[in-house]
Amino acid sequence: NQLGLGLSLSTGDSGAQVDGSQQEQFEILGKLSWKNDAHQLQWNYRLFDADSSHYPEQSGGPEFAATDDLDTRDTKDQSSALQWDYKLNEQWTSLAKASWYQHEEDHLSPGIFPYFAIPENGTNTEFTRTELQWINRISPSDQLWFNIGLGNKQEDGDSTGFVDFGMIMPTDF
Repeated sequence: NQLGLGLSLSTGDSGAQVDGSQQEQFEILGKLSWKNDAHQLQWNYRLFDADSSHYPEQSGGPEFAATDDLDTRDTKDQSSALQWDYKLNEQWTSLAKASWYQHEEDHLSPGIFPYFAIPENGTNTEFTRTELQWINRISPSDQLWFNIGLGNKQEDGDSTGFVDFGMIMPTDF
């Protein structure tokens, strides 16, 4: 029997390489596994969280922008997966897997003065995906094999937002 464990934590802060522009991020990665002659079980997890701000594109940056209002973005990603591999015999292996992914993001831009070409705008996005798989690989010979299985994937997402042209227009979908 073999047991494995992995854990990684990281943080980052870009500082202000350009006035008004910065990004802070945090990430956790985890892995747990177990294996013997016939079975292998593995679990993975990831969390990524980042916050950033910068001058809007085409605003002129810290030197030429008409205002010091900044774009802001907050992002969070999470994912996890559990997988079981089973070797029934030399000709037959089976794999079962469940995975999950979630993304959340908020973005707000103040626009660029005088706001006709690029007005204030923002979005809030949420997305989730879950997936289940069961795959059997049958190999009657070294040159021939068959894959038989089932799978299900479900996705759900929502994005709400706005553009302010003097009156707020929704950009939801």
